[in-house]
Amino acid sequence: MTEEDILLTTQPKMWRAHPVGLIISVLLIPVGIGALVLLFWWLSTYSRELIITEERTRKRTGILSNNTSELEHADVKNIQVEQGPIQNLMGTGTLRLSSAAQSGLEIKIDSIESPEEIRDLIYSAREGE
Repeated sequence: MTEEDILLTTQPKMWRAHPVGLIISVLLIPVGIGALVLLFWWLSTYSRELIITEERTRKRTGILSNNTSELEHADVKNIQVEQGPIQNLMGTGTLRLSSAAQSGLEIKIDSIESPEEIRDLIYSAREGE
């Protein structure tokens, strides 16, 4: 396998994707629950990463062990972007990629910043091949 140029590396955004959840968690810190929620939320966010290269999109998950899903841009059949009202205001959303080779979704990542720009980046990388 040849060395590929990385076009984008990003992780889900905690507060931009769920500002109300963040405020509630911070308010619950004196009770003790908020700190645990924030720690679990941070670990969940920190353990996910989306990497887009010239030829493929990878999603890596895990801290102690890693799970990687990979999809070549030439095989991408469908890219879906989902944004609720708050996510739309905050510029985040869910990105879903599927290929012609398999039924169902192959890569899904929530709370990602600028999902429409990422979709366009994948399409432009695919056209550049």
